[in-house]
Amino acid sequence: IHKIIGYHKASILKLRSTSRTLQYRADEYVKIRSELPSIEEISIERVANRLEIYIDTREDYVNFFNFRNLRIRMR
Repeated sequence: IHKIIGYHKASILKLRSTSRTLQYRADEYVKIRSELPSIEEISIERVANRLEIYIDTREDYVNFFNFRNLRIRMR
């Protein structure tokens, strides 16, 4: 399982609403899966001012990549 930290450029206040957070998670889940088809499972948690994204993948590593306003990189 890879622990990936994602920083979002938008204000964290946008993520405090439950509905917005769920919608955000759903959107990013779809986008991440479309970017990395080898993903088997993913979970996203908000911790302080960042998103912690846990990815279970068939690959040995996940390369740094960007899409929209979410930056994801290995930590």
